[in-house]
Amino acid sequence: MFLPIGAFLTGTRRRSRGWGTRPPLVPAAGARWHPGVGVGEVRGREPPAPAAGRDRSEGALSRDTWTQRDEGVIVMLVAALDALDTRPPQGATPAVKPTGQPERLFTPAFALLWAASFCVFLSFYLLLPLLPVYAAGLGMGESSIGLVIGVFALASMVWKPWAGWVVDWRGRRGILMAGAALFALANLCYPAARSAAPLLLVRVVHGTGMGLFPTAAVAIVTDLVPAARRGEAMGLFGMAANLGLAVGPALAGPAEAWLGFTGVCVLATGLATAGTALAFLTRDTARRTARPPLRLRGLLAPQALYPAALTLLALVPYGALMAFLPLLVRERGIASAGLFFTLIAAALLVIRTTAGQLSDRLGRPIVVAPALAVVAASLLVVAVARAPWAIYGAGLLFGLGFGGAQPALMAWAADLVPPGDRGKAMATYYTAWELGIGGGQIALGALLSVAGFAGLFAAAAMMPLIGAALALARVPTARARVT
Repeated sequence: MFLPIGAFLTGTRRRSRGWGTRPPLVPAAGARWHPGVGVGEVRGREPPAPAAGRDRSEGALSRDTWTQRDEGVIVMLVAALDALDTRPPQGATPAVKPTGQPERLFTPAFALLWAASFCVFLSFYLLLPLLPVYAAGLGMGESSIGLVIGVFALASMVWKPWAGWVVDWRGRRGILMAGAALFALANLCYPAARSAAPLLLVRVVHGTGMGLFPTAAVAIVTDLVPAARRGEAMGLFGMAANLGLAVGPALAGPAEAWLGFTGVCVLATGLATAGTALAFLTRDTARRTARPPLRLRGLLAPQALYPAALTLLALVPYGALMAFLPLLVRERGIASAGLFFTLIAAALLVIRTTAGQLSDRLGRPIVVAPALAVVAASLLVVAVARAPWAIYGAGLLFGLGFGGAQPALMAWAADLVPPGDRGKAMATYYTAWELGIGGGQIALGALLSVAGFAGLFAAAAMMPLIGAALALARVPTARARVT
């Protein structure tokens, strides 16, 4: 009873917890306070007529005959007790601050997770442009290089559904730490892999880390942020990986020239270890539940399959760029692939948060469709261009399209499931992500020997075009249900 009356007096929830605002409730003339009618509601009407057989003339005070003077005395006495109570009202949600402004997204918990993600992804992208060249230096052919690069994504794809099942059951933090630790282990082992078989094994370990870490991290993000700003939050959190993409490839060449491949691997190991330490400090956001049945059908979220399918179509060309762009620029006499990936990351940093906000306001499909069309256009430029400025411009264009689609697709997948299935939704999304990357690298790697780089990237451009058409098919429908 004390909390509702204090809310009646002050009109606003306590600011220290970031609870929602409530307009002051000022009783109209003749109003009565009715104990037990709800959360401190003041009804501007007379109380119900007394039950039959009860006599008001005897002067007895029943619960529904408080006068305004009596009510004022009680409110003033209890307000002091309410001021000492810092608990949120039952069922309160922190969606809006008392000032009327949207709740802050970049909280300390969010920042810690963001820093862990940045360290892990920087360690990944630092080695990204070096591995195809390293594999070629070991005497591997183009199809073998595609297999070595692609098996990473396939290993990640295999582990993601299991990771989603575990994070919904046992919590997020353990899987988060395990994934980051596997990044560190794989980075340390690369210099010892001097032939195809050991290199494939290290790539499987590395891919397993990728299967675990992002699944848990994004599930935590969906727990931390309000649903109405989920697209914006996905864009903001994804900037950690994008910043790693901006910095990592740009540093890879100079770092290798200074430290050698082994030294770069040691540096990447240190970064992943720092990410593991930050993951250890991260607060778990999910409670342990009863063990759900471990069935293949129950590892994924069927509701999220549509945005996951669009994600797969968007990631086929992304996988092709990661595996074969370093070889393409070398064949065409362009200085470095690192600048291409840096420009992708710069565009991602610019567009992601804005695209997420737009998808929150306009709906996910209407943002995804034009973004995927831009991705397709950039790949057609890569297929035919030979001037360095055109190749680098295509990287910028690709980043704008991919950065526009990614947060909207991720939020779309999370929108379609209840909170208890968010781990599975993210597993579904990332399974499609890795299947697109790995499948694209292996299939397009086989196409490379037949069609060359021009044919490879022209074929890759067809995938996001199909995705754009499928997204357009959902534009006339209502906005995705947000849970």
